[in-house]
Amino acid sequence: MIKVFKYFSQCYFHVRANRTLQFGNGYTSEHPLPQKEILSKTNTKVFISHCGQNSVTESMYAGVPLICIPKSGDQKYNASIVESKGVGIYVDYEDLKDSTESLGAALYQILCDEYGNFNYNSKYTLAAEKMRRDILENYDPETFKTMKDKFLGKFDGTY
Repeated sequence: MIKVFKYFSQCYFHVRANRTLQFGNGYTSEHPLPQKEILSKTNTKVFISHCGQNSVTESMYAGVPLICIPKSGDQKYNASIVESKGVGIYVDYEDLKDSTESLGAALYQILCDEYGNFNYNSKYTLAAEKMRRDILENYDPETFKTMKDKFLGKFDGTY
């Protein structure tokens, strides 16, 4: 999978892998990466994920589009929702065993415009940013201390 990153030399990639190595403008790490911190940076343009629920939630809260590579469980369901909402692209894990073409195509669709220019304003980026605005717009800090209070308020009638 790392081979495809060389075609995006203007990008910097953080990758969690089973060993540490340098490649082009990126590196891999054996250790967990600070996911929420990375997603909150304005220069984070795409998140390649297995698409577990926490990853999807954190990505949408940050307004970062996803490339979903689910393997099992709820990940495939989450990936299909991400794709249906237009905030990411579902890449079949099995397809990556023979070729990284589908991953390269997904990166290209998210990072480039229709003319092949890196402008980071693809329809996926715009949809993810809109979803972030929608999430934050529905949060009223004056009335609710936390989103948990808002959620629970729907059940006890206070919301």
